[in-house]
Amino acid sequence: MRTLYSILRSPLSALLLGLLALPLRAQQSDLVRGFDRPDMELYGNDIMRHIVAGDNLVRQARWEDAIRSYDYAIAHNPYFADAYMKRAIAKWRMGRESEAERDYQKAIRLNPFVDDLYGYKGQSGRLQLLAFDASRWIHQVDEAELVAAYRQYARPKVKRVASSEYRKPSQEERAALTETLDLLEAGRWADAAVRIRAIAESSQWAPLLDLKGLLLARQGQLEEALSLHLQAMELDPDYVLAPYNQSVIYNDLGRTDQAMEAVNEALILDPTFHLGYLHRARLLKGIGRPEAALSDYDRLYELGYLNHTGLLLNQAITRKLAGDALGALNDLNRLLEQRDVPEAGLLQLRGNLYLLLGEPLKAADDYSAAIRQDRNLAEAYFNRGLAYLLANVRSNGCYDIEQSVALGYQAGTPVMQYFCGL
Repeated sequence: MRTLYSILRSPLSALLLGLLALPLRAQQSDLVRGFDRPDMELYGNDIMRHIVAGDNLVRQARWEDAIRSYDYAIAHNPYFADAYMKRAIAKWRMGRESEAERDYQKAIRLNPFVDDLYGYKGQSGRLQLLAFDASRWIHQVDEAELVAAYRQYARPKVKRVASSEYRKPSQEERAALTETLDLLEAGRWADAAVRIRAIAESSQWAPLLDLKGLLLARQGQLEEALSLHLQAMELDPDYVLAPYNQSVIYNDLGRTDQAMEAVNEALILDPTFHLGYLHRARLLKGIGRPEAALSDYDRLYELGYLNHTGLLLNQAITRKLAGDALGALNDLNRLLEQRDVPEAGLLQLRGNLYLLLGEPLKAADDYSAAIRQDRNLAEAYFNRGLAYLLANVRSNGCYDIEQSVALGYQAGTPVMQYFCGL
């Protein structure tokens, strides 16, 4: 039995398409230009011709004519879920809700992914299928920021907690802290751990104990590190980095409530603490509160946080998670304007946003640019495949999804099976 994908790839289909779809070729020149497959062909037979005609009629609000086109597609292949889904949307727009619901149920029985791709009842597709790992893009504090924070908060300060007494460090303790921070700044973490180990055993100076805790945490000794951060806070309740580092470890241990409580305590001690706002925003995104995370990013702008690149990127990701794709796109475009050569990852991210905004042609161009930089980007192939499906360039879409699976994106396997019959 021939699958839809094999029908679409047949030479006769390609020939018919050349005669039937010349106007559409012009509309999709950008998308086709970004596709570099040697034996490239556009979608190819009567089924897709009727789908394309129906979509064009929908854009003109000619619902009855659109439904008739989808009827023809279904007559050619009664197992084509996309046609039922598109007909359901057109019928719903006309107020024929019971008929629309029957088509909708038929569509999702045939292909459980069509609702996510196209949407229904006035909602655009959620596109949760998109290959997107938000954790890859969440700002990670780098060594330079950490070292700068330790240098800042180890200095003598005004007491904020009435019961605390600032203990002045010995010359040996201060030298050990300075040398350890210098080693960290040079990326010599192992040497830094050796330098601080002996003196921290006998020290009662909070910054030194807390820094040793940080080094232990980097070695995976989280419980031992947490004990040192707690001890540092007991010695100096004003020391901002102690509750901050506790929060980081609590989060690594999956104890989110304690992580939030600790970082809030750090921000009470110092409402200008940049790393605290960055970390809390990360926690808020993780628990599904992107709007609150955006408030923390706004606060960082007010405080003059200098890492604008990291801030823009995280703000864009957070807006995407909050459902504000247009705001995210604006942030990402500002970031890309700062680049002479946009990185492949940022291009993929912008492609995702274009898809969410209903611009599959622009999305495909960005994915293609990313793939030109790295031919092994499985996620970019998969997402470009979705863009092609949405633009009715089905054979290209199925080829891309197949490529993504071949490159290791296993989540694409069921999508390939349902949309392409492979």
